[in-house]
Amino acid sequence: MFFKAGVLPEQVTAHGAEMPTRKRALIANGVIPHITQLATSRSWNECDTSSDPHIHKTMWAIYFVHKGHATFTVVGETFEAGPGDCITVPPGTTHVYKVAPGEEMELFYLGVATD
Repeated sequence: MFFKAGVLPEQVTAHGAEMPTRKRALIANGVIPHITQLATSRSWNECDTSSDPHIHKTMWAIYFVHKGHATFTVVGETFEAGPGDCITVPPGTTHVYKVAPGEEMELFYLGVATD
């Protein structure tokens, strides 16, 4: 699945503060259980990739691009991702990314176990 920024509706919530917080839920509550990892990642230049194409047998990999651009390949489908894009990779799905030439990319990453 690939969600572009702006596809899901933005919500305004107060959370007890005077000024409202703008929040965009990229994945709805209850869709993916068992969060295993929450991390940030920084990569540089076209030589930097997530690794060789690989599979997580029992884990969802969820990437949110904060800064920069990369080419993501998920199950043989290749697409460009940039700031605001969210990429979800189901368990058992081959995936890899490669940073765009001359770019620095920052990702927000979430791993979620299925068992």
